[in-house]
This record gives sequence, structure tokens and C-alpha cells, in this order.
Amino acid sequence: ALSGLPKAKTMAEYKSRLFMAGFGDDDDVVKFTERGLGDDVSKYSWIPVQEDGDYVNKIITWNEQLIVFKRRSTHVLTGDTPQTFRLRKRANFGCLAPRGVSVGGNMLLFFSEYGVEDLNRLEADVTSMHVPLSEPINSLILAHSDAEKIAAVGWFEENKHFFQIGDTVY
Repeated sequence: ALSGLPKAKTMAEYKSRLFMAGFGDDDDVVKFTERGLGDDVSKYSWIPVQEDGDYVNKIITWNEQLIVFKRRSTHVLTGDTPQTFRLRKRANFGCLAPRGVSVGGNMLLFFSEYGVEDLNRLEADVTSMHVPLSEPINSLILAHSDAEKIAAVGWFEENKHFFQIGDTVY
């Protein structure tokens, strides 16, 4: 059993460290353990994620990066040690549905306020206009209630992406 673990809403392993987020009072930080601590995770450091009143709702390791989602922004952490960790903003929109984040092949898909997004398709310049992957069916997706969108679930099956919002699977 792990000892000293703070209660977090989301966790991911990155570079042999446990990263955690979603702590109530510290919702805009990502905490991480020292490297190779085994079961004792009581010693940890933290990284602030754009202190803007929004909260971190999902973190996931993907393509040698830690992806940090807030509801209104997306960030990427790179580096191997706390001294080389670099957090940069990837998009001015984030993840609306934490359970909707899904990985298949080299794709990481997530549900933003604009529809289904592919992290690969996001421009490095966060001011650039973008078109969500789901643009052809966005009128159907965005017609769902906010509660249904926040509870949406995404998954890959046989190289196809599926997204369930309410009782509808796309």
C-alpha cells in the first residue's frame, strides 16, 4: 500500500515519478514525487499550472510527455528531472470531460468545449484558429447538455474512436 499519498482526482506516471493533480485547495498545481521512492510518496514537489482560477482535471502520459488538461487550457510537460521540467501551454482550450480522454496509436483525443480534439492537430501557436476533429458532427455533439458533455466517455476499438455522450455513441 502507498503511504503518505495526497488525495488526488487524477494521477499519471512520468519519468519514474508519480504526478498527481486535483487536490481541492491546490487545483491549479501538479504535484510529483521524488524519483524511485517505492511505496513512500509523502515527499513531493509541485508545479503551478497557469494560475487563472481554472483547475487541472486530467493528466496523462503520452509520447514522452505529460499532458496536463484544465477545462480551458492544455499544457505539456517535458524534461527528465525537476531541473529540466518545462511546462508550456499547448492550447487555449482544454478538456471538458476527463473520462473522454483516449489514446489510440499515436493519437490522443479529448473533448473540449468545441468538440472532439486531436492533440496532434493543435498548432504550437496557441493563438491560431483550429477546427475540431468532430467538426462534421459538432451540431449533434454540442446539442447535448453540459452535464452529459462533462460525463462523456471516449475509447478506441479496432482502430476506431468512439465517444459516448448521454445515451448516444458517436
